[in-house]
Amino acid sequence: MDNDQFYPKEIMNITLRSIGVFGVLLFGVLFSVTFVSPERIEHSAKGFVKYQIEKEIREKHQVLTESDIATKA
Repeated sequence: MDNDQFYPKEIMNITLRSIGVFGVLLFGVLFSVTFVSPERIEHSAKGFVKYQIEKEIREKHQVLTESDIATKA
């Protein structure tokens, strides 16, 4: 074989290293954002938690109002 061709092992190695570098860069950027604006991250997290709680309450309320016992009452 020619020396200028890549072997499957080398291609896999390059691919895995590329994915690893991309992951480290992405994590580094997101991690640094938490230090730059912690108030914004906290506000966003509180909004997400509030939304999830409201969603679960709506779902449970709907199940309770549609149950057989609720329709008989």
